[in-house]
Amino acid sequence: PLLQALQGVAEASMQEGETVALLQLLVNYYKDGHNHVLPHIHRCRHICCSLGSTRDVEVEGKRIAMSHGDCLPLGGETHGVPPAEEKAGARVN
Repeated sequence: PLLQALQGVAEASMQEGETVALLQLLVNYYKDGHNHVLPHIHRCRHICCSLGSTRDVEVEGKRIAMSHGDCLPLGGETHGVPPAEEKAGARVN
């Protein structure tokens, strides 16, 4: 199922004239609300998927709450995970 899902993402992300879709699979584990990631940019399109506790993600300076099962497509935007203001449980992104 994972391979089929990745193929679907690759095919859907390709723009007209592209013949190759580059995919990265990054797994970030956040033990609690103290874990965070500073704002950064990826040089490729990607999809941020959240599994576990709800956490805020910051995209281009705007906070977005991501809950279990939420997905967020990104295409070069500055993004990060700020420290949680309240106690937070474990999360994989």
